[in-house]
Amino acid sequence: MFVLRFAEAFSPTPTAKLTNVQRVEAWLSDTEDATMLPPAALAANIAYRSAVPDAAAMLSGSDAYTQAAAAWHADCRDLLGASFCARAVRVAQLSDEEVAVNWRCEWSPETTQWLEGVSRILGWQIERFDLDPSRESVFSWAAVGRLLSTAAATRRLRLPIACVEGRSVLRLAAEDGGGSEPLCVTHTESVDVLRLAASGQLRNRRVATDAASLLDIRRPPAADPDAWAAEVSSRVLAGVPGTGPLDIEPMADDAESRNALLGFGLASIALLGVSVAWLGGDTGVVGFDACDDVVASPSAYTQCVSDLFG
Repeated sequence: MFVLRFAEAFSPTPTAKLTNVQRVEAWLSDTEDATMLPPAALAANIAYRSAVPDAAAMLSGSDAYTQAAAAWHADCRDLLGASFCARAVRVAQLSDEEVAVNWRCEWSPETTQWLEGVSRILGWQIERFDLDPSRESVFSWAAVGRLLSTAAATRRLRLPIACVEGRSVLRLAAEDGGGSEPLCVTHTESVDVLRLAASGQLRNRRVATDAASLLDIRRPPAADPDAWAAEVSSRVLAGVPGTGPLDIEPMADDAESRNALLGFGLASIALLGVSVAWLGGDTGVVGFDACDDVVASPSAYTQCVSDLFG
């Protein structure tokens, strides 16, 4: 009797069955990019639909899905920079078969990278923040002055992060319809910025252009490049102030503060420009070349500085 009870106490217990949420979380832990699933999660006949409602925005089969996922992530790292990352924010059960993954892609904007280099040299800590998509981009010299004076006083420089948030709805089912482990059979994607744009709430130029850049990269192989670019532009950029090819970002109507801080702003920018030009090898940025075309156009100079400061 004692031997039997001892054997029962130390016999292996059956492994608890994973919930679909736990299963998806385990899959995501095995991939660098939370917008897509790893090969082990895919049913052979998986169907993927992009957030852009284009007839060609579809991937059919695990091979096409895996190839597109690898290419998109590599292109994002190549074109948006090594800082690009895509992480899961929340995983939630929608129904017995459906799981939603809220994800976030973020990267360091190219226009602020020279400031990051200067901050590292000066020992300033960089604090990142999200831009408000509903707030129209308006350039202000006073804001530039406050940015630099606060950084000098606190040794903390606040810079915007480029980010795009979205959601993947995954439907899981056993391929044999029986007792095998469920795999992902459909993957339907949505992007928050597209919803804001469709409702007229997207007003920020930088938020719109960041989202358009990511969606341009994530073009399904079957989609025509020109048609895809036109579709992304019409759904993301159309109607957003400052996104037209000839648009110039408006300036805030703060003449008094601009006059008071104009000298400080120009001096600070010139100082940083000298630092960047002198230390270009350390910062990896272009120094004085950043705003070469402003000599003939004051408005272009304002736009250039606005871009550099996010």
